[in-house]
Amino acid sequence: MLTVLHICSAHVLKAVAQSIGRRTADKGLKEFATFAFARLQNATSMTTALHIFRSLCTVLIGKHNSNAVLIHLKAMKDFIKECRIPDMEEGDKLGDSPLTQEEDDEERRNAHTIVGRSPFTYEFRKVMEEVQGELEKEEVETPQDENPYFCPGIVDVLFDNYLGIFPLWSGLLLGNLKRYATDTEEDTFGQSKTRDTNCHVERWFGIVKHSILKKQRRLRPATFIRKMYGSLQGRYREHIMAHHLSEQLLLKTLLPKDISQSKEGWAKRDGAKPRTSSSKYYTTPDILPVPKRAKLTLNTGEDIQSSTDVENSSNPTSKGSKPATEVDALWTCKPTEVVVAVVRHAEEKHNFTLRHREFQSLRPDELIIGEVMECYIRGILNLKDNAGRLYLLDHYTMGVILHGTREQIARQELKKVTFDLYDGAIGFVNIRNVHWKFVYLHALSNHIYVVDPLQGSNEVEDSRKAAYKFGEYFKMRRNRLGKEDWVSIKWQPGKITHTFQKDATSCGAFVMQMAKMTVKEFPKIPKTFHIKSSQHLRRDMAEEILRGSVSKDDFCSFCGIEDLPTTAVDAVWIQCETCGRWFHTQCLGMPAARIPKKNTPWYCVLCILTN
Repeated sequence: MLTVLHICSAHVLKAVAQSIGRRTADKGLKEFATFAFARLQNATSMTTALHIFRSLCTVLIGKHNSNAVLIHLKAMKDFIKECRIPDMEEGDKLGDSPLTQEEDDEERRNAHTIVGRSPFTYEFRKVMEEVQGELEKEEVETPQDENPYFCPGIVDVLFDNYLGIFPLWSGLLLGNLKRYATDTEEDTFGQSKTRDTNCHVERWFGIVKHSILKKQRRLRPATFIRKMYGSLQGRYREHIMAHHLSEQLLLKTLLPKDISQSKEGWAKRDGAKPRTSSSKYYTTPDILPVPKRAKLTLNTGEDIQSSTDVENSSNPTSKGSKPATEVDALWTCKPTEVVVAVVRHAEEKHNFTLRHREFQSLRPDELIIGEVMECYIRGILNLKDNAGRLYLLDHYTMGVILHGTREQIARQELKKVTFDLYDGAIGFVNIRNVHWKFVYLHALSNHIYVVDPLQGSNEVEDSRKAAYKFGEYFKMRRNRLGKEDWVSIKWQPGKITHTFQKDATSCGAFVMQMAKMTVKEFPKIPKTFHIKSSQHLRRDMAEEILRGSVSKDDFCSFCGIEDLPTTAVDAVWIQCETCGRWFHTQCLGMPAARIPKKNTPWYCVLCILTN
């Protein structure tokens, strides 16, 4: 007997989609990569998996539309549209597997993680190196168009978390494993099973929770048994009546008269199987997802972005300019309400919007405001916390929990947050509107750390008070919402050594760097925060915020929303001739009569003030 451990395909696909969402803000590219991963899930042999991965890797790491990129892009589109596993010429026998030809790799043998030592990581990485070599050979002197699918971060996500454990989430170890034997015929076992899921069990749990128990909690055992018994009896009666079975079954169980009645025929349906709510990524998409190149205006129907040569623009705030130059331009002009950055939260589908006036608080000798700090930390979590195990508490909620009244705390229930899904939480709290402190909850060790960048405070005592406050907060959530997450944790105060700020305004910068080091070390606890304050620190963080933002082509720079307003039928997009930012005409209060005609330049308020 052989026991096969397999991860639920639906959960893996959901986690991959969320991880990809942290690496790209392009919905089309995210959908395309997720569809491709679903085809990789369906692979039942390493030969097939490496073939699919070669095409996917070529498309994602090729910077330009070379011949190889276009060929493999067509192959990937065929895989997705046909919703099938490609037929390989090579056999699927164990003797033909690429793993049996594995070379000695010193780096793999000396790796410290399961993923790093995995032979599957070795095989997939070897394919990627071959692809990189092929793409380098195809570099030609003539300029080529940029590849809109270019996103090597997606490949990094797959290597960091999934490719090393490929058999656990693919069809490699599902079905009849005798197909790998060398002494069997080719088609003896037919088509192999490609994936497995526990969604049926979870669906039953959902029925129990919502339909039977009606979301009631903390029931007595006798009440629970009565409700379950009554529901099962009703379902049993409904089944008998729906299938026109004998009414005597309602009174007593009949013994089977022959062997045919003992079969579970009731679980089989005649005719076509009804369509279920399975994931769309395992089916053929109606429209093949593609990356978003540019927006189209509704009044002209033409690509306005193509008429703006951002690469040849001499203005320092153009789209093709370096972030440092853009930082200088945003810092020196008068403050406006233009949105300069939008950082997305993949899981909560929530955007962190940062306006120009707020962004300027990153300038030297100014106190950084909380919105800037949250936007920066969210970007760091998107980049470093691939597993999504750290929760970011906003500074208002953190302040209410630590310093608010019972009535104020009761209004910050966080109903939609399940803390048991996380291994820790980070945030910061404002002290008298002039100072920031870093707060770190490490649920794995039951410790809370309150770190003060300013020298002289008793951090252990602050951590002890925070431990008591959070303990009371989670009890409040249990009493009001019935949520048991983190209630049983007995929080203990902790202390992390660190350097101190040298001036009166660097506390925000120190907190942002503490959060960055915490995310980088997680799940380990940093032994110390060594922060070297310099004149370039704030500029570097400003650049990181701009790099972590979604493209300026993806949101309105006035309201920060991607879609057009639904309240006005005549609302259209308009683009600044200089910086390339897009705006809703309704947000600008611009009537249809004032919308510039085609090829007529228009400039936003930010560029007008800059120039």
